[in-house]
Amino acid sequence: MTFFSNLIDLIYPKLCPVCDEPLTKGENGVCIKCLYGLHRTPFTESANDTEKLLWGRFPIERGGSYCKFVKGGISQKLLHEIKYHGNKKLAAILGREMGREIANSGIPFDFIVPVPLHKDKLKKRGYNQSLLLALGMNEVSGIAINDSCLKRIVANPSQTKTSEGAFGRWENTRGIFAADKAESLRLENKHILLVDDVITTGSTIEACCHALKNIAGIKISFYCLSAVE
Repeated sequence: MTFFSNLIDLIYPKLCPVCDEPLTKGENGVCIKCLYGLHRTPFTESANDTEKLLWGRFPIERGGSYCKFVKGGISQKLLHEIKYHGNKKLAAILGREMGREIANSGIPFDFIVPVPLHKDKLKKRGYNQSLLLALGMNEVSGIAINDSCLKRIVANPSQTKTSEGAFGRWENTRGIFAADKAESLRLENKHILLVDDVITTGSTIEACCHALKNIAGIKISFYCLSAVE
């Protein structure tokens, strides 16, 4: 079986979705050059620029992103592969990379909570990319996932396709999330980590925080794959 697998790889090599170069032995989903070519923003750095997006808007515990979003760069290509091209395997790989950062941070999180999609968008896309990232993070960190405590109740336009400024994006996300009453009990006195694929102004994360803020004793942090500057 290995011989035939190697033969197939030789004839039809698996390519890196970013640079289109053949993946070498040991590379999985994306080549090492592209993975390490990302503009990293380590979660362990407190008071980082991504975390500051929520300062004065919601009392978060910690915040950060795995890398900077660079238009036309590696991060955008990876994000588009996950979000628009159905590359679920790549989402899991990047999720595991994010999970290593969280594990190395030493911060004791109780739950990973992926930012939910509206049911209509979920049906159209077939998957929630933030949940796929969370699943990869869980593999490495062992932190439990709770993907039923937060619901998206309004199908607002995509933030990535909204040309409005920070205020417009905030208006676009007001009241679009709601906490599930039954699941909220599981989050009492817990520290949760909200996970999303991209953060621009922080409006989506802020809306999630406000939907969960009345849960007794809850502490909220967030971590996104990429952050737009």
